[in-house]
Amino acid sequence: MHTVYVSFGSNLGHRLGYLQRAFEALNGCALTQIEASVILETPALLLPNAPREWDKPYLNMVVRAKTSLQPESLLSALKLVEGECGRDLNAPRWSPREIDLDL
Repeated sequence: MHTVYVSFGSNLGHRLGYLQRAFEALNGCALTQIEASVILETPALLLPNAPREWDKPYLNMVVRAKTSLQPESLLSALKLVEGECGRDLNAPRWSPREIDLDL
């Protein structure tokens, strides 16, 4: 088993709902023994000249968990959950998103 840290972020739609949905999808499947941080609201980080409509605050949290998956397999599981939550995996980098999961 490996200890991993996964950050969760959302700045579109029902932000808390997306965090909960992603958490539930990963709990017991890819991740076990999960410990979650508090949820914080933070401003979006944007590139210079980014569209003004991208400036939407994020809800963020971090989880520490155990997994038996190798990093590449865990990353694939995270991408699958992002897609299931409605994230457009082909959207421009830095654009708003329903869910963002980072290993």
